[in-house]
Amino acid sequence: MKQEPVAWRKVVGNNNYYFDYNDEEYDEPLYLEPPEREWIGLTADEVWEIFKKHDPLKYMEFAIAIEAKLKEKNT
Repeated sequence: MKQEPVAWRKVVGNNNYYFDYNDEEYDEPLYLEPPEREWIGLTADEVWEIFKKHDPLKYMEFAIAIEAKLKEKNT
């Protein structure tokens, strides 16, 4: 189920905010919790590129590099 915003915010000028509970013409949706996002994984080619840059016997370095790439794609 897609999460619906509870209100909308519009920023005008320096730190002037306007809120509305029904108007989607405002700039930014506001949620009670962060919206759920779809996870973006790595392709086989991306894993292979990371693998080629690391010594195959250093599994921790490889794992850390994989984790860093996933964080980059999902932030």
